[in-house]
Amino acid sequence: MVMKNVVKTACAAVTLALCALALVGCAQAKVADDSPRVVDVRLSSASAMTEPSQDVEVKLVFDQPVSVAADAADDFEVLLNGSPLDGGAVALDVRGSADGVTFVLHPASSASTAGGKGTFFALYQSGFSVAAKRADGALPSVTAASGSCAVLDAPVTGTLPSGLAIEVIDARAGSAQDNLPAQTSFKVTSPALVRAITWFSPDGGATKLLKHNHTFADADAQDCAADLAKVVGETTGLGIVAKASGDTVTLTATAVSDGQTIDPVVVEGVGVEGGTYDASQGTGEGA
Repeated sequence: MVMKNVVKTACAAVTLALCALALVGCAQAKVADDSPRVVDVRLSSASAMTEPSQDVEVKLVFDQPVSVAADAADDFEVLLNGSPLDGGAVALDVRGSADGVTFVLHPASSASTAGGKGTFFALYQSGFSVAAKRADGALPSVTAASGSCAVLDAPVTGTLPSGLAIEVIDARAGSAQDNLPAQTSFKVTSPALVRAITWFSPDGGATKLLKHNHTFADADAQDCAADLAKVVGETTGLGIVAKASGDTVTLTATAVSDGQTIDPVVVEGVGVEGGTYDASQGTGEGA
């Protein structure tokens, strides 16, 4: 009788284990032909020009409505400048919505909130990467109405925005006939909103110069314009001089070249790389 009870108990345990495995298999979303895929990536930064209010977002938008589980963060690997986030300074929230998943970088609760020494929220050179943890790109916590799980085929990489924005207000091409060098004026329409390097190019992205934003909270558009002009002025071999007046910067070629244009641009976005960061130029406050 004892032996029969042992056998019955063993059989029951095996049956329960098999049922549990079956339930896990049914609950596990699968990759299918109709699996949601990323069709857009949206970057943004915002703040009230204070330490605690800094907020940088990366949103992955899918090609169809999705349901996002509370533990979706476990499906992703998020890197900042090629390394895991410094949890003492940078916190990460992962939020789901009907059309995608948003990754929010903001100051950690232990980050310093006042000037002076301390550990400050900083994105430094602002390089980011969002990838699926699974080798096949499957995101089990992000599912379609059909039940199939979303897929992130390749890492999403690029340069996060500092918030600094410019707008070209006047431009002329170089003219040998009129003996006029190329010249372009642009206006700073927003100062940096978070502590992150602003990568600026005076020539359409060929040359990438960095502007630090250590004290972003105290810098307005005029301050940023002056800083950008200084960055250009301190760079040798550009063949461009810069002059700031209020919130406007004028870039002028140092020699006349027929048809030359000067194309200032802030280098940020998906699939865009910033320049080379020299840590020796930094301070305890990061970027």
